[in-house]
Amino acid sequence: MPPSAPSAPGRHPIREILESSPWILPILLFLLSLGFRWVFVNAGMFHHDEVLLARAVEASAETGRLTGYFTGRYGAVLLNLLAYLPYKAATGLGAERVVPFVAILTGALLVGCMYLFVLEVTGRKLAAVMASLFLNFNFLFLTTSTTGKENTSQLFFAVLGLHLLLSGTARGSWPRKTAGAAAFAFSLTVHESGILLIPIAVLFLLQGLDRSRGVKELVLDTALLLVITAIPFALYLGDLIVAQITARNPQALPGSTGFAGLFSPILGIAFQDLYAITRVPLLFLAAAGIVALVRKPLLLCPFLLWVLLIFYFGNVSSYGPRYLLVPLVPFVILGGIGGDRIAGHVQSAYLRGAAMAGG
Repeated sequence: MPPSAPSAPGRHPIREILESSPWILPILLFLLSLGFRWVFVNAGMFHHDEVLLARAVEASAETGRLTGYFTGRYGAVLLNLLAYLPYKAATGLGAERVVPFVAILTGALLVGCMYLFVLEVTGRKLAAVMASLFLNFNFLFLTTSTTGKENTSQLFFAVLGLHLLLSGTARGSWPRKTAGAAAFAFSLTVHESGILLIPIAVLFLLQGLDRSRGVKELVLDTALLLVITAIPFALYLGDLIVAQITARNPQALPGSTGFAGLFSPILGIAFQDLYAITRVPLLFLAAAGIVALVRKPLLLCPFLLWVLLIFYFGNVSSYGPRYLLVPLVPFVILGGIGGDRIAGHVQSAYLRGAAMAGG
């Protein structure tokens, strides 16, 4: 038999496989994250919220009506219900195992989606891979996504929505943009903290102005996002906000929490926890990512605003480390961008050194 044709010079076979389809890397990242989380899955309910979520899922299955808990969070109930119905039909058991499974699944999907989102906003595969890996192996994300908390699912749909919105604007695809706005709006029903990401999503839409998109298209895209996002507010979130504003004692309401002030004593604890979950290497790379984006202010601004959300999450009366999951996301993304920039400088220096040695 004649020998097979060799690969093109300078092309590694594994690299050729990875570049043969745009879906291979995100799928591999998803499978890596799913397997990693499966090893550390919690054996049962870890937090009071998860117990209430499991009860709401079981009640919804029994009554045939979607039952909320705390501030509603009907999206979280619906997600878990979709997984629970076939599980209940097969085993007859309760939702205790389903709730952690859904968190693991959406956590793994978030890692794969993070790659797509970062690749969309930067165009750099290395930055996208690094950001996904930083998130995947972060221990705060690991614990949150293996105990059944709905924060993981909320972030997945928020990042998925942002990816679809930006890729839709880049391609001029209204179905993609509509799906992105719907996914982002759904994230608000999974956990109401996603409301704080609305202005950040609007800022991300400004990226289109760098892609020969006019002001008219920007206004239409923003209107699409805001109109679809308004649906959860019309259904129940609006009433929830009004009740919070008009209540004499807002903290007495189910699932409510109070803002302790911009620089409350809780904030110091939050910053200590933030350092614990990022540490010097990721903070250094994130700083390098900020420097790399200085000449792209339309991209840098939404990330900086996202980081500043720690001044809300780190100042609420019910603060817990899991609240930092939302402001952690821009750190891993900026860290991926910074790592890619440093790797580029190292490679350039190596090539220059090799050229000088060869000359």
